[in-house]
Amino acid sequence: MAANVGLDLAESVVVDRHERILAGGSADADGRFDLALARHRPDGSLNRRFGVAGKALANVGPDSTDEGLAGLALQPDGRILAGGSTAAT
Repeated sequence: MAANVGLDLAESVVVDRHERILAGGSADADGRFDLALARHRPDGSLNRRFGVAGKALANVGPDSTDEGLAGLALQPDGRILAGGSTAAT
């Protein structure tokens, strides 16, 4: 996973019915960790049609918080479910 700067962690990986790889974890976003997803094609290259150039970051807590992804699941319709935690910084 790419990040703005610093440390990125992949915690969970799932493969969809089109053999695309979805990696989820946390990415350093200016000194705090945000939930991060990256979708790759079967050959390993980033699927640039996903999120912003293949990546998506989300700060789901109030204000400035750290997020950590614990797991991913895909629904039958392809929607992504992500679970994890958030903590004040």
